[in-house]
Amino acid sequence: MKFRARRSEEPEVMLIPMIDVMLVLLIFFVATTTFVRETGVDLELPSIDQPVRPHEDRPLVLNIDAGGRYALGDTPLAQQTEAALLAALREAKANAGADTRLIISADRNTPHQYVVTALDLAGKAGLGSIGIAALPKDGPQP
Repeated sequence: MKFRARRSEEPEVMLIPMIDVMLVLLIFFVATTTFVRETGVDLELPSIDQPVRPHEDRPLVLNIDAGGRYALGDTPLAQQTEAALLAALREAKANAGADTRLIISADRNTPHQYVVTALDLAGKAGLGSIGIAALPKDGPQP
């Protein structure tokens, strides 16, 4: 009896099912991805190595204490409301000039919301150059 030798079939990679699975995964990831549009305020953040730049004009200084109370320079605001702060910033900008620089000096224990509110209101008041005061790393710590 003579048997014929079977032809061995070479294994093949099935591309169509693999492409189907990849397409389903792609659709899943695109459908479940959330796109967040972030908005921000342009800030000039100080760094340790950055030298202090002298300015011709004296900047406005907005102080925020640990309790969230605002003071423009050394003068506390009569009313601690957003409307009062916005009015004070607009008046200070009008008195100081169009290219006035604002420095926000907040206590280290101030809740961030007060600083964010100050940044937002400074933008609404038309102050374009805003900085945040910080102590150098090797400087005096309160």
